[in-house]
Amino acid sequence: MTDILEPTSFSVQTTQEVDAYLGDDTKIVATERLHLTLPLLQAQRLLRAQGFPILRELVLNVVGVVGDADSNLVDFPPSIFPQLKSLTIECDNLLNLLPGARRIAPWHNLTSLNIKLLLPVSMALETLANCPNLEQSTLYIQCGPPSLDQQPKVQCSSLSDLHLEFGGADADECQYFFQNINLPKLVNLTFGNREMPWFAGPFQALTSGSPLLAKLTMTELRAGDPETEKELRLTFQCTASLKTFNPGTISLFSEDFCNHLRQTGILIG
Repeated sequence: MTDILEPTSFSVQTTQEVDAYLGDDTKIVATERLHLTLPLLQAQRLLRAQGFPILRELVLNVVGVVGDADSNLVDFPPSIFPQLKSLTIECDNLLNLLPGARRIAPWHNLTSLNIKLLLPVSMALETLANCPNLEQSTLYIQCGPPSLDQQPKVQCSSLSDLHLEFGGADADECQYFFQNINLPKLVNLTFGNREMPWFAGPFQALTSGSPLLAKLTMTELRAGDPETEKELRLTFQCTASLKTFNPGTISLFSEDFCNHLRQTGILIG
């Protein structure tokens, strides 16, 4: 009778650990969670191994200097993780990593996707469109000049928890992203952009299709100026479902604004 292996977790960070992992077929077969912190070549070497039948969670942290010279190296075998549900990708500057990573698993099966790599707005929308069953996601998005391309609105029918970190100071591009996504089940939204002040317009474009939104968290809010407080009041007016607002630094807001929050019944925290 064949022994049933218990699902296990592995973290691989060195060449020696890659060698040891690949040298033990029982580990590959039994791996349910895998966390890689490796240079690209070593990560690809490990991921080319066949037979990850029960892997459900993969964290891929590509370390080291990665540039255009490595673009031809982003080559992963197709569909080696048929049961994968959660994928996290961390990399400083290799956009070519993403198309390659799309081959390793059926992305339509993913319920959790976290990409800590600045993506153009169009690529961020395309990524979400490829993951219709997402329930949780973190995306880093690079705002540039406004896109002129028209595309179908992305529908994420199950996404309830979304964390967006924007780089760049283009409010129009930010609004373009929000206008092209529909999140009917969204409950928690975390938003950060240290380069751009808060504007109610982009947020209104999102919340018009998110009637369940209950919590708004801002990680990089320019607090303490009347314009920001004005835009936040407009934000709250367009979000009747909002119950909790977490600005990170409530002490920087005026007493009048804090009183306004209390009057609306929105909790701070």
